[in-house]
Amino acid sequence: INNYGYGTLPNVITSAEFEKMLKSGSIVKKDGKVPQNIAIIHCVGSRNSQYNAYCSRVCCSTALKYANQIRSALPDSNIYELYADMRSMAQGCEELYTITSRKRVMFLMFDQENDLPVIKPASDEQQDEMVIELNEVRTRKQLEIPADMVILMTAMDSRDETQQVAHATGVSLCGNRFFIEKHPKLDPVATTTGGVYIVGSCQGPKEIPDSISQSRAAAARIMGSIDKGKAS
Repeated sequence: INNYGYGTLPNVITSAEFEKMLKSGSIVKKDGKVPQNIAIIHCVGSRNSQYNAYCSRVCCSTALKYANQIRSALPDSNIYELYADMRSMAQGCEELYTITSRKRVMFLMFDQENDLPVIKPASDEQQDEMVIELNEVRTRKQLEIPADMVILMTAMDSRDETQQVAHATGVSLCGNRFFIEKHPKLDPVATTTGGVYIVGSCQGPKEIPDSISQSRAAAARIMGSIDKGKAS
């Protein structure tokens, strides 16, 4: 995220920080003023061989949710969604994409692997705080996007202590440091260690409904084992 000026440009914030802002009930810049031009950048740290090659899955649908929330709270604002590929997964998310596209949201596409957008402080002649330089893939044009708030959709990564947990439980990790299931189709919540199950995003980036489904499957397996033990 440092590539986008995070920590240097005050109004470049992460999706987690923006979520807290929404919970507080107001969308404002660091100086307390309401932003006029808001850019949402997808795949920050995802789908790039220098960082994480995998897709974080939840980013696109969350970014679409943010665009709708911003439009409701700031109806006169300009909203830009900068994305590599729109992967609006899960039930109803493609419909959300269609609805969002009809709400005066500008969708601009960039090359996630070789040509990331560049955020620079605006010059004295420009009214906005920042300018985002973007090589737009579909139009093949070099664009300058005004922004006074930038929201970075950061990657979903494994926790730092994952390796320690893996050693303690005897559960293997994939190359991206997520826990590996026993079989992706036949036994998606069990592991090669008996009695140890994996659910949710410890297995990889996923939405809340997917995590709940896995939790129910693991609970059913555990209860089945208990009943089998009582029967024997």
